[in-house]
Amino acid sequence: MPDSYEKPVTEEELIARAKKGRVSLEELNKSIASEHYYNPGELHPLTICVLKLANGFMVVGHSAPAMKENFDEAIGRRLARERCISQVWQLMGYALREKIYQEEEK
Repeated sequence: MPDSYEKPVTEEELIARAKKGRVSLEELNKSIASEHYYNPGELHPLTICVLKLANGFMVVGHSAPAMKENFDEAIGRRLARERCISQVWQLMGYALREKIYQEEEK
């Protein structure tokens, strides 16, 4: 596998490549109305993140280490949030594609 596949994709690369609309990180962040984290005591060390979007839709992400001794609350929150963000990218990408499709069909 080429080395270029292993380095993270940057926002600058995505902006430079965009030909016809794209969801920006700024738009994604603006779509988040609130975020909530839970560590259910009986399910420790599970971390749950719920992002409520501006339109009222909610996405849920979670994280849990394989061993209780490896639990770190801050890392658990970041991982759970990343899983939520991945879902929001998909939802916003779908909405953008649907908008483009509707405009092309006119």
